[in-house]
Amino acid sequence: MENIFRKIRSKYGFLVLSIARLSSPKRFDLFCETALLLRSQDIGFIWIGNQYQPENVPENVYCLGSIKNAYQYIPLIDLFVLTSNYEGLPVSIIESLVFGKPVLASNVGGISEILDGTNGFALDNDPALFVEKILFYRNDKERYNAASEAARKTYEEKFTVDKMYKKYLALYQDIVSSNK
Repeated sequence: MENIFRKIRSKYGFLVLSIARLSSPKRFDLFCETALLLRSQDIGFIWIGNQYQPENVPENVYCLGSIKNAYQYIPLIDLFVLTSNYEGLPVSIIESLVFGKPVLASNVGGISEILDGTNGFALDNDPALFVEKILFYRNDKERYNAASEAARKTYEEKFTVDKMYKKYLALYQDIVSSNK
């Protein structure tokens, strides 16, 4: 699979990845619209999680199917994108932060609580907004590097097993003490 990523990288200088099932709430249409608007910009778009090969996708979109442990390919890309009509707290975003990848995602569910403008952006489901922010990172290496550092820092400060354990323990203790 890494060879496929290398092949796409050799054709496009900047890679955008989404990991999600291929269903209407996951807004593959928005992902493709964004890719179509950027087809002349040397940007490749990769979707992992499709159970079938969709038709009529832009030439810069690659659907790689359902891949077990897809997170292992995050280090091979530049930017993670998650388009969706609704989410809770997507694990794929946290996985991207682990690898220091900036994230662009739909402003739904708890996403705006994770993405604060330093590590990525929570955006309305408008392809023009996704295009603007993809180019924001692709065209400014300094901003991209700062966002990559902020992404990893977000993970370390909020989402390590130890941090999550302590937050859940505090929450449970608070619930128990308020019910006494």
